[in-house]
Amino acid sequence: EAVFHCFSGDIVFAQQVLDAGWNISFTGSITYKNSTMDDVVRLVPMDRFMIETDCPYLPPHPHRGQRNSPLFLHLVAEKIAELKGITPKEVAAASYENAMRFFRIPEPEVKPVKSGRKK
Repeated sequence: EAVFHCFSGDIVFAQQVLDAGWNISFTGSITYKNSTMDDVVRLVPMDRFMIETDCPYLPPHPHRGQRNSPLFLHLVAEKIAELKGITPKEVAAASYENAMRFFRIPEPEVKPVKSGRKK
């Protein structure tokens, strides 16, 4: 498996990456006014992308020129959601699931915790 980190290729190259069974990762650069990535974002299936900061580089609009931060990652998810016609939560969930699968991270076992408050 492979992931094309900080993907900036054209739609032809994106299709070649997908045909090879690999994944594509998007950064804040997809939010720039001069971005040519809209069709690439639309092309990539929900189970084949991840979102990333590439921190400290490539902050999303309107933070271009500043140091990037994980706090801005929601702007990448919002742009993908806009282009795919889905919600940012769906984008975040897909990216999370794809990253967990790609990096072979087991799902955390979540156990209920008592709050200690009386009802």
